[in-house]
Amino acid sequence: MSFTVEDGGILTTVQDTGRSGFRHLGIPVCGAMDSLAARIANLMLANEVSSPLLEYTLTGPTLRFHADTVICLTGGTVTARLEDQPVPCYQPVVVQAGQILKLGSIRQGCRGYLALKGGLHVDHIMQSASTYLRACIGGFHGRSLATGDNLPYIPYPLSPTLSIDWLPSQDLMYNTTPSAIRILPTTDHEQFSDDSWQTLFNQPFGIDNASDRMGYRLTGPTITRKDQTERLTQGVTLGTVQVPHDGHPIILMADSQPTGGYPVMGQVISVDIPRLAQMKPGDKLRFEPIELDNAQSLLRTQEQYLQRLSIAAGYKWKDIVHG
Repeated sequence: MSFTVEDGGILTTVQDTGRSGFRHLGIPVCGAMDSLAARIANLMLANEVSSPLLEYTLTGPTLRFHADTVICLTGGTVTARLEDQPVPCYQPVVVQAGQILKLGSIRQGCRGYLALKGGLHVDHIMQSASTYLRACIGGFHGRSLATGDNLPYIPYPLSPTLSIDWLPSQDLMYNTTPSAIRILPTTDHEQFSDDSWQTLFNQPFGIDNASDRMGYRLTGPTITRKDQTERLTQGVTLGTVQVPHDGHPIILMADSQPTGGYPVMGQVISVDIPRLAQMKPGDKLRFEPIELDNAQSLLRTQEQYLQRLSIAAGYKWKDIVHG
């Protein structure tokens, strides 16, 4: 069975945890921009964390389901209605055949995720279902969803009166206490003057309208490079902060290229990538340095949270199935 797209929303694509192992061939990892929200959506349904799901930007799609299933919405706070009834986020919700789910505007954040029990059934290209728009591969025909598309899934019937009202603790999910985006130092430190480092860590930057899944271009103060000479290409990855000739930093995101020739000021730590992914053009951000040991500790804490969530969700679904 499948659901029919009645409205594709803004940039709704199929994503998963990414296309690993092909960067040496020039293929980006891609995958969900907010990997934390995507993983939580699947874990809440006791899916594999790599199960394909939908990612939408700013405004979500409208879908008509043709078979019973269970869904979970995560990521940015979205106005969602199922047959005119409000749909909560971070909670499994039963959907019956024939019902219409309308995902409106994201009120807080930038990207939302929709997972289905059992995942979406789309072809895998290079071991991943993630959509790489520039190459038109993966996901649903390598493109964003449009009106009239039909995406298959395996039905999962449950009683519509069943209450699945448990919620995970969200205290550690986005680690929202710090307001700054934390970065690790790089070997290019000497490429920039002391004044440039003062600017990076003491001035706010904005996200430019030209930003996309490949990278966030930043507006605001310019960073001065000591040497404008072209340099040899080096490896870059998700979260790399590059400084091109114009002095306006670029933060590489999920669809980033494998290599780049611009000097690098830092690397955004893994636990802050989801917060960064939920920022949109016009939002402001600040940078803050962090030591590697602290970054690793934060990542371990987040992974421990996800492990606890996986165990708890597994027990919940066993109760539902056998209860």
